[in-house]
Amino acid sequence: MKSRVSEPLLYTIKRSSHFYSLTPKVRTHVIGQVSSLMPSCDSLCQRNSLTLVQILSCTYSYICISKERLLRPQYMGPLGRLSYDQRSGVSGESWADPEVFEGRAHYLAHLNPPAMLIMRTTVSDAHVYRCRVDFHNSNSRVAWVRLRVIVPPSRVEIATQVSPVMPGQRDDVVCTAVGGDPPPSVVWLQNGKVVDPNSTVGERGTFNSLEVVATREDLNFPFTCKATNNDVTAPVFAIYYRNVTCGPTNVQIEASESPLVEAREAELTCTAVGSNPPAHLTWYQQGKNIEDVYVNVTRQDNVTVSVLSLIPGRRHHDRQLLCRAENPSLPMATMEDMITLNVAYRPVTRLEVGWPQRPDLMTEGSDLYLECIVDANPHPYKVKFFHNGEEMVHNETAGVEVRTATTTYTVALQRVTRRNSGVYQCLASNVEGDAYSANLTIKIKSFTKHKQRLGPSERSLSFIFTQRSSHSADETFSRAFNRRQTIAQAHERCCVAVTRKSL
Repeated sequence: MKSRVSEPLLYTIKRSSHFYSLTPKVRTHVIGQVSSLMPSCDSLCQRNSLTLVQILSCTYSYICISKERLLRPQYMGPLGRLSYDQRSGVSGESWADPEVFEGRAHYLAHLNPPAMLIMRTTVSDAHVYRCRVDFHNSNSRVAWVRLRVIVPPSRVEIATQVSPVMPGQRDDVVCTAVGGDPPPSVVWLQNGKVVDPNSTVGERGTFNSLEVVATREDLNFPFTCKATNNDVTAPVFAIYYRNVTCGPTNVQIEASESPLVEAREAELTCTAVGSNPPAHLTWYQQGKNIEDVYVNVTRQDNVTVSVLSLIPGRRHHDRQLLCRAENPSLPMATMEDMITLNVAYRPVTRLEVGWPQRPDLMTEGSDLYLECIVDANPHPYKVKFFHNGEEMVHNETAGVEVRTATTTYTVALQRVTRRNSGVYQCLASNVEGDAYSANLTIKIKSFTKHKQRLGPSERSLSFIFTQRSSHSADETFSRAFNRRQTIAQAHERCCVAVTRKSL
């Protein structure tokens, strides 16, 4: 009898159209997979007359028998035995130790070559086995094979060490594989790529502490911990979402309409993106904090939205409104956005005398300059002047100059007369409405003089000046002056007297 001990043979599976063939690459059998297909042992039996083999991807073990005619193959492990008798006159009797195999061992004589099958392989089946075959005309032959059973890891457990994580930190989480023989490899993946393959075998199992530096990108791409110790069964894995503290990346203010309209309620929305946890938003107007009673805040993921309700007035026009987004954990990462309010409102007009400085002393022959002061947004598209209810039209020949082409709205009257006295108004119009100014009353006065001799001396003359106004009775003043005085000097002295009386 010849006996020979072969090296431990363990095999991977290559699937063909009808069966699995074996090639001696992997040295393990993995628990947990089932297959109803039978292996072909041709390549093995050519060199080893008989060999015990184990399929990786199923829970069956086989004895590969030589193609030579045999009498009684026997399978023997350290604890039990299986035999099959196919001598002439015997109708193929198979026997297996019931206490060891518990009905899991079978001999498949119909295969070519025949084989032995072990179903539902367990860890206890991992031993060195002997296969012996007896022949009619040859010595019995024996082969040895070591069966090694792999136990895949049952699960992975993730233990968070630090959370939240500041940017730049590492070793914040540990992934541990539970079970597995031999010890599995534990790796971290992100976005489908291995980022940390360094695992360590410890007392509680194989573990891997994530050594990747924390960045903002971790908020968008979670990590996957994967553990495996074979290439047949699917690996076990778990997903880890890293909680990285980050400041906002963008802050923006948007108005519900532009421009805003006076006395019509509007909403201003401030949106902050990228902060984790969501940013805290604060509103400021002209550097002063706006009360929260006017603000509605919502937070979702890394987005914070604050809505400010405002009833704008003309006082809000051109004011600066600021929204500040801040993460309390990162005070240096504060961001702001600011807008200048554009509020549309109807005009407010005021008519003023630009010249003379004392319109109450206006006399015929002087010039009159009126200016319409307009406060409006947008600028008025039309400004008109009225005298006693009638629109004033530009007429240089008549001495009327109306200028409304620029942002200064004026009317100039040259060499006025008593007919120019009366009530003046201006009208300004924009898209929000029309507005008239208050009435401005202008009184223009005129003077006449009469010469009268007052006494025996011809050198002494008396002039009587009469001030005539379109709004009051004539007032008469007389004054004697030396003939050497000019008429203009006398007129000036008279006017001074009139002024003093009026004061």
